[in-house]
Amino acid sequence: MKVLLLLPPMWEYTRNKESRSLAPPLGLLYLSSMIELNGHEVEVVDADYERLTLPGLEERISKISPDVIGLSFTTYGYVGAAKLAK
Repeated sequence: MKVLLLLPPMWEYTRNKESRSLAPPLGLLYLSSMIELNGHEVEVVDADYERLTLPGLEERISKISPDVIGLSFTTYGYVGAAKLAK
């Protein structure tokens, strides 16, 4: 099974467009290691760090063509996650 774990873009929805998360998405990275240990293919995308817009992220998702998508976000990233989920 091909799994995609995503941290949706938050930078588009902040006042400071230059802000960027300084910490890697550790929760997603921990999950990805366990998923791989169980024999599945995993890709982690930190859209905030990569400065992906929603259209760019949708294109990336299409290229990866995952069987399952997992989203991780905080209250701060709710807007981007909600738009992506639609």
